[in-house]
Amino acid sequence: MVINKGAASACILIGFLWLGFPGLAGALTYSALPFQLKVVDADTGAPLPGVVANAIWRLEDRSGHHVGHFFATEAVTDEKGVLQMPGWGPLEVPRESGDYLNQARFDPNQPILQLYKEGYLFFTNVPSSESAYLKDPSWTGDSRRHAQWDNQVLRLEPSKGSVRVYMNYLVSGQNRSAAGCLWAKTPRMTAAFINEHERLKKLVKYTDLITLDQVPEYVRGEYCGSKDIVRQYLKP
Repeated sequence: MVINKGAASACILIGFLWLGFPGLAGALTYSALPFQLKVVDADTGAPLPGVVANAIWRLEDRSGHHVGHFFATEAVTDEKGVLQMPGWGPLEVPRESGDYLNQARFDPNQPILQLYKEGYLFFTNVPSSESAYLKDPSWTGDSRRHAQWDNQVLRLEPSKGSVRVYMNYLVSGQNRSAAGCLWAKTPRMTAAFINEHERLKKLVKYTDLITLDQVPEYVRGEYCGSKDIVRQYLKP
């Protein structure tokens, strides 16, 4: 039997890549487990009902740089201030290239959590990307993600400063949860930004918060959804 050395070398290389880069064996997918937490007033410790929250899961490249949002979920605290955030997945991460090394992945600290309640400073955390130091192009992390917020108590700070400071906190959150088509996954939060625009424009000359007209139904040819899913949460 004659063995072609070139073919044999190719088989060995493919086998090495298959073992060393598990993503080549199939599409990279992620899912998130549900989690719960409690939200209270930072001054009094009293539970806060009606807090709108979203959990935003984002992607990074192999250098640890943020490259876009992937998925988001939304929930509202009950009368005891308890939030039940649903899980999701598994969902496949889109490939921008056939090269596995260029495929986006979740960074270790996920998700971004955002909390809104009128009269309180908008809460948002931006996890730092920590995978770059691993210097491991095959690293993808656990395919089933646990949120670091599970069973935590979060304290919302009452807004005691200027309207401008209060609005700046809101704008920082808006730039994440209302970006692209993500607003369709977070309609309550998107409606909160619009409602606050209407309320605050009576107090200041200009706001950076969005209006319903600025919510895009299409982004790069993709249909996000009908604005009616936001309209139902708008104040009359």
